Amino acid sequence: MKSTFLFLFVIFISFSLLAQEKVDTIICGNYRVIIQVPEFSLRHAKLQNYEEGFFKIYPSADSSYLLVHYGSMMTLPFLRNRGTCDSFKIGNIGSTIRGINKDKLFREDRYENKNIIILYENINKSKGAFYNSILDNVRIELLKNSIK
Repeated sequence: MKSTFLFLFVIFISFSLLAQEKVDTIICGNYRVIIQVPEFSLRHAKLQNYEEGFFKIYPSADSSYLLVHYGSMMTLPFLRNRGTCDSFKIGNIGSTIRGINKDKLFREDRYENKNIIILYENINKSKGAFYNSILDNVRIELLKNSIK
């Protein structure tokens, strides 16, 4: 009986967690960005265009957010001067800046040759692993019939 209850509980939790994330696909020039985001964030996402690109913001109820930026406004990191941070170079693909500011986490992943930045900011430490997983699992695919 206990094992049946435990099995059902695990199944329920698994489906609950799956229901909380949704996949979004964003076209960024010659690339397709595929990202899993919280369902709440996807429902409330905002797209803001500007002359050379756009921002897509995925807000959360607690004032944290994910952001995808595409465009040529890439010379400076968005989050560099936000608090204590570390920078890492990812070969010739891009770079990551991550850190903490007033007990909130931030991270910025820059895909240099694609003009794409994906970041999160104002994340509670308890949700850090979840948001790191989102950024770690972003897929960027070259669209068919595109020239690199």
